[in-house]
Amino acid sequence: MPCTRDATAFETVATLPGRDYGTPNDEAILLSTHVDGPSIVEDNGGLGILAVLNYYAKIPQAERPKSIVVYFESRHFIPGTEPSYPLNILEEEPERFKTVVGGLALEHFGGLQFAETDNNYFATGRAATTYIWGWPNPLAIEEATNAIKQQNVPRAINMVPARPGVNGGAQLNWLGGGFARHLVELGGLPGWHISGDWPSAGFQAYYPSAKTRISTDVFMKQTAAAVQLVNVLMSKDLVALAPAWGYLQIGVTLLEPNAFLDQSQGAQGRAALSRDFDGVFDLVKAARYRDVPARLQAMSANADRLLTPASATTLKATIAVAGRMAERGAARQARAL
Repeated sequence: MPCTRDATAFETVATLPGRDYGTPNDEAILLSTHVDGPSIVEDNGGLGILAVLNYYAKIPQAERPKSIVVYFESRHFIPGTEPSYPLNILEEEPERFKTVVGGLALEHFGGLQFAETDNNYFATGRAATTYIWGWPNPLAIEEATNAIKQQNVPRAINMVPARPGVNGGAQLNWLGGGFARHLVELGGLPGWHISGDWPSAGFQAYYPSAKTRISTDVFMKQTAAAVQLVNVLMSKDLVALAPAWGYLQIGVTLLEPNAFLDQSQGAQGRAALSRDFDGVFDLVKAARYRDVPARLQAMSANADRLLTPASATTLKATIAVAGRMAERGAARQARAL
């Protein structure tokens, strides 16, 4: 029988204060997960977050560079998209998120791979795949790779859907990308999404497997990778890690031959725009944000010179987003952040 009764769901938001909590200089890292899943694997991102908080709670508040805002979402990383009862926590509780400067989502930690053999369903003894999803920023990609390798996360894949693969094709979609919407709405902030593989329907329902679904070793390695990436957001240049720079690079990479006014010179034109990006990103990596606008203006002029009007307009919109991020970097430096 279908259930026709209404149920009350709760959205949980909490803060672990950092050294500047309650002051104009406070900045926060967002840790988010969903708590609507049907099993200990699907629904245990909260345990992963608690493990990360356990690490940081042992550090004196005066030594924590940033606060940590925790959000346990009662739905499934789809803020504001439910037609029957839309809810966007950023609109409901804006004060709680106004200091967020980056974030991390955690879900499906510690899961083991299962396989069907005849009429039985057994753990294979291997970890389920771990995905670290992120945006196409070269520095952010490097940090995710470092976390996987240095924490020995088994069977892990560093996924960047917006960046073409080695053969030029698209990578796997960001299957839990609703979390990213929070960071996009807050201004295109850096972050990652660590997720174990999605358990199959059989994995969820086959109760004789309950005692062999979880590996504490896999759970701890995934948690350690999460702590390492939170440390990156705590201590490194967040503006340099922002998605805007990666999207600018991808905007050049994905230019088709017909995007150029002189298609016979498309390769040379793309190379010129790529050099423009490299010059911009070199300044970003050196935190020379006051020098970035001039280089972006030169790139914009080259876009007008080399590309069709429609293609130039598209690339220049991406350049404008990068310009606003450079302004943010300069403003943070002015505040000594």
